Amino acid sequence: RLNGILIVNSFVVPAMILFNLIIFSYTWYTKGWPTFNVAPAHDFWVISPFLYASFNLSLALAVLVPLASESKNPTVLWAGGMIGGLGLGLLLFLSNYSLTAYFYEIINAEIPMAKIVSHWHPLLHGFFNLIIFGEIFTTLVGNIFGLTKQVHSLYPEISSKRWMIILIFIAYVISQFGFSKLIHLFYPVFGYISIGTFALLLLRKKNKGPVI
Repeated sequence: RLNGILIVNSFVVPAMILFNLIIFSYTWYTKGWPTFNVAPAHDFWVISPFLYASFNLSLALAVLVPLASESKNPTVLWAGGMIGGLGLGLLLFLSNYSLTAYFYEIINAEIPMAKIVSHWHPLLHGFFNLIIFGEIFTTLVGNIFGLTKQVHSLYPEISSKRWMIILIFIAYVISQFGFSKLIHLFYPVFGYISIGTFALLLLRKKNKGPVI
C-alpha cells in the first residue's frame, strides 16, 4: 500500500512542480511584481501560516511515519526532511506570488491556481485539473491508509478492509459539502488541533513520557 502511494506521488509531485514553475514564469513575464496592498481577511492572519503548516504536516504523518520506519539511517531522514521542506517552501512561495499577482481575478475561484491556468490552452487547463485531482486523490489515499492503520489498531475485531470502506464512505459524505466550504471550515480547526498535537509531541520528547 505504501509503495502504491509513493508510485502515484512520483508522477503527481513532479508534474505539480513543473506547473508551478511554468505558472510562476508566466506570471512574472506578464504581471511583474505585485505592487498593491490588501488588508488581512481577519485579525488572526499572523497565525495562519502556522495553522497551514501544522495541518498539512499532521496529514503527511500518515505516510511519513511508516515511511521513516523503513529507513534505519537518521541522516537520510534528516536530509529528506530538509530537502522536502525547502522544496515545499519554495513551491509555496512561487504559488503565493502567482496568486497574489492574480488576486482580483481569482478571489472567488474554487481552485485559484486552476483559474489562472484557465486562460491558457484548454488542453493545458484540463491537464492541470487532472494534476489537482491527483493531488487530492493522493491525499485521500494517504490519509485513508494512515487512519485505517490507526483505527484498526484500536479496534482489531473489525478488519482493515472494512475500516477502509467505512472511512471512504465517511469521506464521501463529508465531501458533498463542497471543496471551498470544507477548506474554509476544517483548515483552521484541524490546524489548531495539529498545533496542539505537535506541542504534546515536543513535551513527550522533553519529558520522555507518554502523550495523553
